[in-house]
Amino acid sequence: FTDLAGSTELSESLGPQAAHELRRSHYDLVRELVAMHGGHEVKTLGDGFMLVFESACDSVQFATALQRAVAPPILVRVGINAGEPVLENRDYHGRCVVIAKRLCDAAAPGTILASDVVRILASPEHPMTNRVELSLKGLTDPQVAWLVPH
Repeated sequence: FTDLAGSTELSESLGPQAAHELRRSHYDLVRELVAMHGGHEVKTLGDGFMLVFESACDSVQFATALQRAVAPPILVRVGINAGEPVLENRDYHGRCVVIAKRLCDAAAPGTILASDVVRILASPEHPMTNRVELSLKGLTDPQVAWLVPH
């Protein structure tokens, strides 16, 4: 999941037309990078995206490329998880999806949080060393997450 952090405040400061143009160019950038990294757009969620990738490495490569490509005033937060979702009506559901969304919500603007399973699957190609334990909304047990360097 991705989320354009502070988009309401950005819209207020830039004005509706400039904010719309900035958001549109951001959407174009995300879609270009998703295609470059073999991903698929499931849907937009307000000012963010739900995306799927064939591999954890592809998702991490996309996320780091996105963070490197954006520049202020754009700040993006990203949450990544891996698992076996349920596909229904071209949408994905299940615990692994919930965790990815909650990680995105918990990420600070300009950062990427990945689940422990993503760290395992993506290393050693993408080493992650900043471990955090998070209590995520709706989940009973704390979740281990990793800050992805970019």
